[in-house]
Amino acid sequence: MEAQFHIARITNDTTKFYHVLASLPPMTVSKLDGAVLVSHSYQALQQAVTELYERSKPELFDQLISKVQLTGRPSLYVRELQELAGKVGVGEELVRHKLLQSLPPAVGAVLAAQRDLSLQQLGKLADELMPLLQTSCLAAPQAQLSSHQRDQHRPPHRRGEQQQHQADYSALPTGLRPFHPDQRQQVCRAHLYFGAEARTCKPWCRWPKKTTNLQLEPSSRRASPERPGN
Repeated sequence: MEAQFHIARITNDTTKFYHVLASLPPMTVSKLDGAVLVSHSYQALQQAVTELYERSKPELFDQLISKVQLTGRPSLYVRELQELAGKVGVGEELVRHKLLQSLPPAVGAVLAAQRDLSLQQLGKLADELMPLLQTSCLAAPQAQLSSHQRDQHRPPHRRGEQQQHQADYSALPTGLRPFHPDQRQQVCRAHLYFGAEARTCKPWCRWPKKTTNLQLEPSSRRASPERPGN
């Protein structure tokens, strides 16, 4: 536009104002402040249109850091963020905010509480915390295996026994249950189903107040519980 004004030898500010205003799309004109339109000032109109479409500094910073990923040491990532922040003129607080967003939540929460540390110090602290987080993440899945997952590692013939033990466990009165479903049941099946009217029993059964006319059946249990891996 300035080149056209030079070719046409237009130097009057008001004339420039109307030339630019006439070339703007109606949608753009509708977004301009009324004070700018009545000012008849070319400089004011030029600045208003520029600000209308110019990206803010945080937006430019977001665009730049979208191409930068935290793939190595956080301290190096901090340096990259600071370099990009210097190019667009954003403050340290925005850099700090973007750093905390990029870190795993557990590490970010620790760093967020360190308000007195500089960006460089935060980066070094994150360098020390990241290996600890990775170690805990590797150990967590092993410690949090569900009973279903543990059951998948059992031999097929042991899975059926485990399912039967769990069913018997749920049917037992609370006072007669073992500490955990994986442990052996404490009451034989006859007493489990018939209670005091049971006619048979197992030697290991702990049913209280057994009658004397019970028929003891041979125990099908091993002498001791089978250890995992046997």
